[in-house]
Amino acid sequence: MPSFIALIIVYSLFVSFFGRFNANITSPLLSYLNIQTRFILDHLLFFCLGTLGVTFLFFKATGGKEPNLFKNYLSFIGKTAIIFIGGFFTSFVLLFLIAAVELNVLSLTSYISPKILGVESNTQVIKDRLKGFSSLPVIIAGENRGSVLSLTIAQAQAGKDSFYGGRIIPYFPSFLVIPARLSDSGVLLVGNSLIITDIRSSDFQKIGPITAYLMIKSYFPGKAIKSYPELSIMDKNEYLSFRKGDFEQKLQKFDEVVATIKEDIKSINSDIEDLETKVSDNESELKTLKLKREKEYTKCINTGHYESGVFIKENTKEYCQRQMEELDALVKKTEDDGKELNSTLEKDKEKLGQYQSYETFYANQKILTQEESTYISYEFGTFNPPDSIKILLSFENTQKAMGDYFVLLVHEYLHYARFDGNGKNLSTAFFDEGLTEYFARKIIKSGMGVDTNLSYPVNIKIIDQITKRISENDLFDVYYQNDQAGLEKLLDRVYGENFYKNNIILFETLQYTSDQKQILKVANDLMSELGGEALNEKDLKTTYSTFQ
Repeated sequence: MPSFIALIIVYSLFVSFFGRFNANITSPLLSYLNIQTRFILDHLLFFCLGTLGVTFLFFKATGGKEPNLFKNYLSFIGKTAIIFIGGFFTSFVLLFLIAAVELNVLSLTSYISPKILGVESNTQVIKDRLKGFSSLPVIIAGENRGSVLSLTIAQAQAGKDSFYGGRIIPYFPSFLVIPARLSDSGVLLVGNSLIITDIRSSDFQKIGPITAYLMIKSYFPGKAIKSYPELSIMDKNEYLSFRKGDFEQKLQKFDEVVATIKEDIKSINSDIEDLETKVSDNESELKTLKLKREKEYTKCINTGHYESGVFIKENTKEYCQRQMEELDALVKKTEDDGKELNSTLEKDKEKLGQYQSYETFYANQKILTQEESTYISYEFGTFNPPDSIKILLSFENTQKAMGDYFVLLVHEYLHYARFDGNGKNLSTAFFDEGLTEYFARKIIKSGMGVDTNLSYPVNIKIIDQITKRISENDLFDVYYQNDQAGLEKLLDRVYGENFYKNNIILFETLQYTSDQKQILKVANDLMSELGGEALNEKDLKTTYSTFQ
């Protein structure tokens, strides 16, 4: 039996060190039970064979001739089950004991040399190693505090995806760990794990662009991605100065959009006048056709001669109706044309009213923007051509901020990577910023497993709807090449001729309005055009992410 208990313990430890846990279960004990149960179910045949083997050994040992054999067998199975369960829980306790020894050894060894632990803290060495990576390193958010630092290094060594690394190490009481020697660097490299203890540090400013590059390359492996921009952290004064310049650009954009709206209004008015003339001509033509049809039918039905003072009709009603078929078809076509003309006229009148309201809106929004310095949502980063990225860090906690920080970095990196010195770019801010944020979120989700929702929430909902009919690769190609004409053709091909031209004001309005009701109305007008479900007020909210 002792050997059997040892076997169970070793088996349970093996599963704990190499098995992947369910991230939705935060309790270490429940997570442990889940991973052990799933391993048994995934290898059920093996365990059934093991049970048969134990049964065989029992009957072989007893010779199958003992009195009360069945009762003794049940007792044997019960004891085996107890040993099995006991081994499971012994293993669980041992995991914490192993962690206690490992963490304290790590702390003590850190005073001798971190490199003994396989920890690299030299920024230049880390940069050189990362440049040689063909895939993204495992990113771990840590804190440069004595007891916590040991926990972070141990997690990197064990692997944050394993049960031991993801549920035992992080939940081990830090007060039971001897404080480790603090690192002078804000980043550490342990194997293929990158530990980030301070996103504000100059060390991470050097490492960040390489990490963002690896994230983008991992998501788009076949694409040529430019490397590497300079990264720096903005202070509040720099941020306010940047915002001032951004406001001025938006004010200029308001004038451009209003000019476009006025041209569109002029064009729609011209279309309405033309349609009204066509509707009037159609009504006259329809009236003439119906009168002609009535005369010819009357003539046909009244054609005949008199015999012996009695008028004899030459044509039957059915015959005359057949003679009218060509005229009837022409009347029907003219009626249908009239309905279509009237429908188009009503749509154009509705569109005219809509564009007139946009003209008023932008005029008011320009005044609001001039007066309201806090306008414009969650743009905490900027790309300064040709190769400089600046980010404002308003986050207090490195661990919680990691996902949001990286989505800002990747967002600005994408602007840098597709920058064209000749000024080629997507002409609409909605698609330029919206697609940048869309791909940044996808890259962060793929590389770090984090859902982010910090910027442009409505833009993302609309682009999500577009990707139901247009592939990400097709969108990325036109986006990355700054192919404005290609973007318009792509949308028009899928959603109908002139879709882009007819809806560009709606797209741009979403980019420049801060009015929640206006955003929701415009967004739902677009979702209707795209065949999507209506959005609600919850869809307008931004949220901070949590990185574990």
